[in-house]
Amino acid sequence: MFPRIGLIIANLETPSRKVVRFYNKRGAAEQWIEEGKQAVKTTRLSCQQFRSNEVRLWLNAIAAIIFALDDYGRWASRLPEASNA
Repeated sequence: MFPRIGLIIANLETPSRKVVRFYNKRGAAEQWIEEGKQAVKTTRLSCQQFRSNEVRLWLNAIAAIIFALDDYGRWASRLPEASNA
């Protein structure tokens, strides 16, 4: 809704667009790192044995794939049929 206005102070001898692009990429990378740290912190493993947790995670992954395929199937069924022209 409102434009983001920021200030970058740097003593780099490169064009300003390249400096802004560099800092934007750096900021995105730092956000990904922080998200990864939060994911590790909040992940709860319910079992004490590695194998049990591995099976649990595999089942969650399989369920997510099944739901994604089911959702894709519903989406694809609403597409109009291609005509052979």
